[in-house]
Amino acid sequence: MVLLGASIGGMLAYHVASMSKQVKGLIVTTFVDTSNQRVRDQIAPNKLISRLGKFTLDRFPLVLDSFLISVSKVSRMKLITNNYELTKLIIQDSRAAGTKIPLRFLRTFLNAKPIIEPEYFDACPILLVHPEVDPMTPFKLSESFYKRLKCKKRCVILEGAGHFPVEQPGVEQMKIAVLTFLNEIENTFESKED
Repeated sequence: MVLLGASIGGMLAYHVASMSKQVKGLIVTTFVDTSNQRVRDQIAPNKLISRLGKFTLDRFPLVLDSFLISVSKVSRMKLITNNYELTKLIIQDSRAAGTKIPLRFLRTFLNAKPIIEPEYFDACPILLVHPEVDPMTPFKLSESFYKRLKCKKRCVILEGAGHFPVEQPGVEQMKIAVLTFLNEIENTFESKED
């Protein structure tokens, strides 16, 4: 099994790979490690929401956990793509940025810590395919986590691509990097069977 995690799904996939011996490879577009205050500040609409919002959620979970809030109110969804029309569609879509989530989900997400710190992670190889022009989660946020990883790893910067990578040549670079990574994993798996 090879996991692919885009955006905040990168850390979700990392957590799954940390817990499962079935994962043979991990592909992510970002590492959004919300145990880092700098990362929380970057992904929130502003520092007030990032800091006071988290403080309030942590202090009053019994009162607040069940309330629903739109994803667009607690993240920088206006930066999801570098294409105005596509971003507008995502923000207006009730199944995308318009999705309402319980504050409990937000609270637990903001308090998540890596199950295995990157210095000790050797469960599987990792491919980071990070968009080059990503104002939502700039490479420097993923880079610090990536550099700490102990496992076999590779990073490919997707030229011209935004957070939701739809631009060329980034899309083609991602395709090539992912297929190469999958072939390497398959070859490794086959050589272990021989």
